[in-house]
Amino acid sequence: MASSESRILYATEFIRRNLAQRVTLGEVAALLGISRFTVSRSFKTVMRVTFRQYLLQRRIEWACDLLKGHDRSITDIALIVGFGDLPRFDKVFKGQTGLSPSAYRKKLLANAVSPGAKKAM
Repeated sequence: MASSESRILYATEFIRRNLAQRVTLGEVAALLGISRFTVSRSFKTVMRVTFRQYLLQRRIEWACDLLKGHDRSITDIALIVGFGDLPRFDKVFKGQTGLSPSAYRKKLLANAVSPGAKKAM
């Protein structure tokens, strides 16, 4: 039987590959062949966050990467990273980063050094 740590690491890889889809605790439990309770408890022990917190953190990290580009709307990014609605995405994003997605993007733009300014330095 696999150790809790190896099972949870396998689960995190599954989550990473399926982040855009709806990933549930029950689905991960079935994949690992253990109960939802065991997955939940093991996840907290190994990762130091709950299953749900981990899932949301990975989605917000992905959203932050996508916000660096300017070719997608915030609504599109919310849908790409697995949020069904923009208000929920805004709330979770702000809770984890301290900024709304639009403020985060504006901050990235403000902090970007233009090629002309770089030469003048």
